[in-house]
Amino acid sequence: MTIKLKDNNSQDTPTGVTWTYTKDGRLEEDLEVESDSNGGLSITSDKITALPTGSVSLHLIAHYDDKNLEFDVTIHVRELGDTEWTRSTSSEASPIIIEL
Repeated sequence: MTIKLKDNNSQDTPTGVTWTYTKDGRLEEDLEVESDSNGGLSITSDKITALPTGSVSLHLIAHYDDKNLEFDVTIHVRELGDTEWTRSTSSEASPIIIEL
């Protein structure tokens, strides 16, 4: 998952964004959270089990234009059902854009 800010006035993605975060939950060791050079925040995982293992909460702070913008993200993992073994239940992945 990639999270980026979007400027409402120009519709551009600002680049001078830095991120800090705290995380809590049972999936904590499975997620990597990193800022990229384009002002985005990437949340990745090598794997997340299909077993019901709980959730992880991230408290994000975007530092931009002398402001601190705070967001909370929670990722829940649930068990796959019998009819879901060969297909995805989510739409194609796309970045999360937060408008200023």
